[in-house]
Formats: sequence, C-alpha cells, structure tokens
Amino acid sequence: MADRPQANRRTCGASFQRRLLKIALTGAAVAVVAVVLTSTRRHRARRNCPEAVVVMGPSGCGKSTLARALAAYGGWPMLEGDDHHPPRNKAKLARGVPLTEQDRVPFLDSIGRSIRASARPVVVSCSALRRAHREQLRRYARDILFAWVDVPADELDRRIRRRSDHFMPPSLLGDQLETLEPPARPERFVRIDGRLSTADQLRVVLSHLESCPRRRGRAAGRSVSWNCRQQPVIR
Repeated sequence: MADRPQANRRTCGASFQRRLLKIALTGAAVAVVAVVLTSTRRHRARRNCPEAVVVMGPSGCGKSTLARALAAYGGWPMLEGDDHHPPRNKAKLARGVPLTEQDRVPFLDSIGRSIRASARPVVVSCSALRRAHREQLRRYARDILFAWVDVPADELDRRIRRRSDHFMPPSLLGDQLETLEPPARPERFVRIDGRLSTADQLRVVLSHLESCPRRRGRAAGRSVSWNCRQQPVIR
C-alpha cells in the first residue's frame, strides 16, 4: 500500500507528459499548416504573375517600398525606375524643372527594354503617370499589371518634404498630380490605398494576383499565364 502513491504519481506524470506531447504535436501541426498555406499563396501568386507588375504613382506614394516588398515575397527581380532616368533628366528635376513628354521617352524605353530582357517576371517601380506612358511600356511587354498606389495630395506633400535623399524637390509634386491620369478599364490595374501599411498593400496585390484565372498565350515573344477582369479596391 505504501507504494501506491508513488505508482499514482508515476501514472499521473506519464499522463501529463502524454498531454504535453499531444499539445506540442498539435502546435507543430498548426505551424506546418501555416507554412503550407503561406507556400501555397506564394505559389499561386507566382503562377499568376504577369510579365511585369509596375507599381505606379506620383513621387512620395511609396511605390519603391511596395515594389521591393513584392519582389522579395515572390523571388522576382526588381527594377527601380529612377535608375533609368538619364542624367539630364535628374539634373532637370533637381533644378525644379518638370519633365516634358519628350524627356520621358528614353526613360520609359529603358524600363521597357529591361522588362523585355528579363527571363522571369519582374517588379518595377515607375511613375507611369499618363496612360500614354503605360502604353509605351506595353509595347515591350503586353502582359503588365499596374499597381496604382493612391495617396491624397496633402499626405504626398508631407512625405516629400520629410525626405532629403531624393533628386526631385517638393515643388514638382503639383505638376505630377496634374499629369496623373489614373488607370481605368480596359487597363489591367489594381488600386491600392497608399495609407495602408506595406504589409497590407502587399496583401492587396497578392489577393489580386490569386483571384485571376490563368490564360495561356504569347506576349512579347514568350509564354504567359495571366488574365484578370476583377479590380479590387481598398477604401
């Protein structure tokens, strides 16, 4: 009889250890499911990615930040649009002189050639303010999704005045807003509220890509899988 409490303690201890093991296994299973779901979402986004996702909008909207996040998530190369401005464009902007349409031609052509030269889908940050600018890019790759980062003018002004490492002065924001022609159907685009966190903006783009049925076709000389009619909007 004296051994019974000790035996009970051993039994209770073994039972407690089994419960702990069950909890640990359940937690591991949840972790595995989370990894699988994340991997599945990434696979769908990659499968439905067009030849290029161009993150567009005026200066200060956060297009480079979102483009970097999307490229990192999908494992895609990224093109920073500012790197494609010829030196004379940057010098002109630094003096507070707006670019003309003629100034923008070599800039857009340089980006377009880089998109066409890429063997994989590519993420681009580019203002692409006018519809004509977007059509110029589509001459190099017809299968482009334009992710328009929409930010109110007063917030754009606040952001631009806070930064000191960019060649474009705040005085040119008004010209950019006057130039902006928001994308509209039949253009392929998704509007993103630029006041959202970068993570939430990324979710909007990924949800858009995941919702698009696949289409086999040819564009710019290579196979693509993309078709999209839905235009989700964050308000």
